[in-house]
Amino acid sequence: MLISADTRGVGWDGASAADPLFANHLRIADFAASLSQRLLAETHTDGTGPDDEYLRGYARAMSDLSEALVAGDLCPGGMFFPHER
Repeated sequence: MLISADTRGVGWDGASAADPLFANHLRIADFAASLSQRLLAETHTDGTGPDDEYLRGYARAMSDLSEALVAGDLCPGGMFFPHER
């Protein structure tokens, strides 16, 4: 796992990996971060590949999703669901 399961104090209301929903989000975040790294490894640094711009954008989106999941933004009370608990 790329993302540490020891995330107490990270995310919404000090969520930890012991919370089943947040633990699931950490697994999804790990997948998204791993996919982002693989996509970036496939791009050419000189931008000569036909889909390099697309792959870099896709990798950035997966990285952003991973960060939002680790921060607890998609959990009840998080940035995207502030009124739910």
